[in-house]
Amino acid sequence: MSGCVGSGRGDERMRALVTGVTGNVGRATTKLLLANGWEVVGAARHVDRDSGYDARAVDLADPDEISQFIPRQKFDLVVMAQGTQHGVMIGDRAFESWYLEIIDNNLTSAVHLTNHLIFNELLNPGALIVYCSSIHATQPRAGRTPYAIAKSGLEALVRGVAVECAPEVRAIGLRLGQLDFTMKGIVFSPEQLKSITDKLLLPPVRCENIARFCLELYHQTEMTGCILDMDSGHSLNIWAG
Repeated sequence: MSGCVGSGRGDERMRALVTGVTGNVGRATTKLLLANGWEVVGAARHVDRDSGYDARAVDLADPDEISQFIPRQKFDLVVMAQGTQHGVMIGDRAFESWYLEIIDNNLTSAVHLTNHLIFNELLNPGALIVYCSSIHATQPRAGRTPYAIAKSGLEALVRGVAVECAPEVRAIGLRLGQLDFTMKGIVFSPEQLKSITDKLLLPPVRCENIARFCLELYHQTEMTGCILDMDSGHSLNIWAG
């Protein structure tokens, strides 16, 4: 392995890589970074070519596609916001197919992209990688076991990167609770949604605030290897039935 960081910047403009850029968290993060003068490369399986930033259509679970489509540039901030969820119980007929897709989208993609960035020295000294995890990693809801497994693995990746790449590269995980939107693949009835939100101690987490927190964490240079809860107090209460 070549190392954890590149040899430095050739320009003064900060550069970020945001994955899951067509999702709510990725879109909000990209918008905030652009507004603050950052150069942004956005990656997702399907992208808008007229988005106003360098949008790359790539399957991040495929190392060959990562090598082909992720530009060989040096990044200061990486926000991994890709991921999908789907309700499936262990023992269901569709469990195996959904399990593989959920693991690929939430964990395998992050592992391969992280390895690509580090092996090819595409992170500037002081770079931060933010991984979007979930409270399912420690408190799985019934029917979300594959998702919980993926997010638990993602948090192990955070700690591994922090240990292996300090002090040049930092890694932080955001353990997100109920957001102000419903993820693709998840459908709640009005009664279920009310039951969930009634459990919160504060309003659901807003995507704009997740984006703002990622940018603030970049400047908190003494932090690495930590998993930060951002869940409106959701993890303090039991799941809704």
